[in-house]
Amino acid sequence: MLLLLVITIHAAAGGDPTDGFTEVPLNPSNIVLQKPFDVPLDQRYSFIDGVHRMWVYSDDKPYSPDSDTQPRTEIRIAGGLDYSSGVWQFEGHGFVPNGTSGATVAQIHGAAHGNTTLLLRVYAPIIMTVTLLLAIYCCCDGADDPTLGFTEVPLNPSNMVILKPYDVPVDQRYSFINGTHRMWVYADDKPEAPGSNTQPRTEIRIVGLDYSSGVWQFEGHGFVPNGTSGATVAQIHGAAHGNTTLLLRIYAPGEMRYYSSLHVADGMYDRWFRLNMIHDVDGGKVTVFLDGEQKFQYHDQGPGDLFFKCGVYGAPANISYYMESRWRDIKIYRK
Repeated sequence: MLLLLVITIHAAAGGDPTDGFTEVPLNPSNIVLQKPFDVPLDQRYSFIDGVHRMWVYSDDKPYSPDSDTQPRTEIRIAGGLDYSSGVWQFEGHGFVPNGTSGATVAQIHGAAHGNTTLLLRVYAPIIMTVTLLLAIYCCCDGADDPTLGFTEVPLNPSNMVILKPYDVPVDQRYSFINGTHRMWVYADDKPEAPGSNTQPRTEIRIVGLDYSSGVWQFEGHGFVPNGTSGATVAQIHGAAHGNTTLLLRIYAPGEMRYYSSLHVADGMYDRWFRLNMIHDVDGGKVTVFLDGEQKFQYHDQGPGDLFFKCGVYGAPANISYYMESRWRDIKIYRK
């Protein structure tokens, strides 16, 4: 069986998918051909009048002698355009002739779990004209809106419960002025309840909107003053394994971390930032956006009685004596 793909490289025409992106220069050194190891290149590939034509047979050898993969003839984008962060796009015009079936015609290779992030295949009897990319773009402004496709859930004061040291009045650790929730706590404060062995906190706990399935999102604008360190400022509480699905902490000199280890962002002190935490419970994924830019995504700890919190909650160790965060425009969304 013969598998054939023809791809034409073209200059970006400014269509909608590329709006907000910057084209990255692409030259012949960025295009590496992978083909059956035992045949010359010109027996499986041609480049004529700007068209890359690639074909392979089902009984061809793999691309290297020791590989156990299926036969292929592919263009692999190389030469310093591999990526591990940011927003990237691949564009091109593809053509698949009638008769080709069971062929992957485009893919994003690499993933934390498995070998590929995306495979696009063509199967008979459908003849598929693939509009993909052989121009490479990198998004520079990070202006994605994480709330697209979500519906805002009404949020009122009864949905916000203040958790604070049990032995002090709420107005000594919390204020709400001109739309801004200000929360502060001291390292030697008591926990939220007598008999608790947790660290001191002053937090907003979203109530009445607990969830155990579906896709939910927290959005808020936060501010952390210089000096606050070792404080959890936002979290998703609850999990099948452990007490929390997500903790976002601030450490000196203004670094945001996932729990105490994974670096998320620098320069968090003394500025307003937009935080979006998306939890796809059924899909087992959590995605974090900061100022409209996706910072990371990971597998959650399993379903549970889940809810959102923000404020300040001391980490188990290495915390500043005084901890504060401010929040405004808090919203909850769901799909």
